Amino acid sequence: CIICKVLSICSHLGSARMRTPWRSGIGEKRFSCTYCDKSFMRFSQLKEHLRSHTGEKPFSCLQCGRSFTKQCNLIRHAVVHSGEKPYECSLCGKCFTHHLEIHQRIHTGEKPYTCDTCGKCFSQRSNLRTHQRTHKEALSQNFVSCLCSGPQSNSFSDLFVVAGNCS
Repeated sequence: CIICKVLSICSHLGSARMRTPWRSGIGEKRFSCTYCDKSFMRFSQLKEHLRSHTGEKPFSCLQCGRSFTKQCNLIRHAVVHSGEKPYECSLCGKCFTHHLEIHQRIHTGEKPYTCDTCGKCFSQRSNLRTHQRTHKEALSQNFVSCLCSGPQSNSFSDLFVVAGNCS
């Protein structure tokens, strides 16, 4: 490969290529993903990111066979099999395999994840994502009911505006 000088990496990544010319600027993101708009300063970062598009999971657990995109995730997973819980909450004494800081939000009341639609706050990103689905489901239900009862239109955007006016 002209870019990375390692044929095996590029042939296995397929369409991973540099979109911008090679520059020597410090902090420039020279390696761009061909699947999305993300760019990276190092080729290794691009290679790791591409796994999110290709589904490649090269790091496998020898005990259960579960695979991961990153080696650090495999290492973190290993404690599942050992039963070790190395992180103890200093406030309540509960022990965890990882994510102690998420648990500690129970004690601090911190809720750093905010819904853009309604402003409701959450302590965990996963809870925010679950909540955001309720807005999408409600919108799609209103949209369908407006399509059935609203005025006829050939424009999708007109129908969407009608959906927003449902009562």
